[in-house]
Amino acid sequence: MNNRTAYILLLSLSAVLLIWSCNKENGTPPHNPYSDVDYQTPVLPVDTLDPASFMWLQKHVFETRCAVPGCHDGHFEPDFRTLGSSFSTLVYHPIVKNNAAEEFTFRVVPYDTAASVLHERLTNCCFVNTNDRMPQDAIGIPLEDSLIDAVEAWIMNGAPDMFGEVAPFPDKKPFVNYYVALSTDYQTSYSDKEDRIDSVVYNPFII
Repeated sequence: MNNRTAYILLLSLSAVLLIWSCNKENGTPPHNPYSDVDYQTPVLPVDTLDPASFMWLQKHVFETRCAVPGCHDGHFEPDFRTLGSSFSTLVYHPIVKNNAAEEFTFRVVPYDTAASVLHERLTNCCFVNTNDRMPQDAIGIPLEDSLIDAVEAWIMNGAPDMFGEVAPFPDKKPFVNYYVALSTDYQTSYSDKEDRIDSVVYNPFII
């Protein structure tokens, strides 16, 4: 290493140390650009919310009466721990347990309490078994009428999310279509000898 190169390296190192020491003395960390991002997280002034709003229900029903230890606290669905998990596991979410007549498809159907299994579980004492009315932390004791009324009002208003948006009916499930190109002499019944290149079982198919 010649003197010129050593001088440049020493000068660069000195500049870095000077900048570092200035920042350290200043005590101000560099600006975090993510601090400027508005994630539109809804604030919950719960006492001023409409009782038929989803945020009010989350605070007064789902979070406090359903997401209790051993119940819908993330161990099984619906997951009532947060606004997002509650909504995504309720509205147009396929049910796991149905009644004997298999009358329900979704946990919550906007504008329809009769088709919403959530409403049925809160109002029917015997959905599948005796005394299986929700919430189950106090078996045999139903949810207060005022809270059930709030759930009913939310559903009949379209079961809107925390931003007041009504979920559209879900598209049909994804499916895979396929196409096959066949020659006139191609064997429709599988055969290593006829369907594989060089008649070797691990070779590609002949198209």
